[in-house]
Amino acid sequence: MKVRITDELAQQIVDSARAVVGWNINFIDRHGRIMASTDSGRIGTYHKAGHVAARTGQVQTVQEDRLEDGVSRGVNYPIIMDHQVLGVIGITGNPAVVGQYGFLLTKICEVFLKE
Repeated sequence: MKVRITDELAQQIVDSARAVVGWNINFIDRHGRIMASTDSGRIGTYHKAGHVAARTGQVQTVQEDRLEDGVSRGVNYPIIMDHQVLGVIGITGNPAVVGQYGFLLTKICEVFLKE
């Protein structure tokens, strides 16, 4: 099954996730571009930690804002279906606090993408 994530679908995902967790959320494509965000100023910008998460399939934690890398403090979770990274969901905030929501957001994304 080939899943294609449009910018509109990515925005629906981040808006729904924000309603659940309350923090700013980004959806990052496999090339590190922020496709959708609850912070509209970040849409279309590059996100280095999200790019690394997409390339490696591993969660990336950012302990402090790094403007030169286009990242804010938070956690970035790859969305994996059928052994393929479809994108990355990033939660902005203190990693010790927002990190616990990663599994939940990953599952929300999978449900959206299976529909």
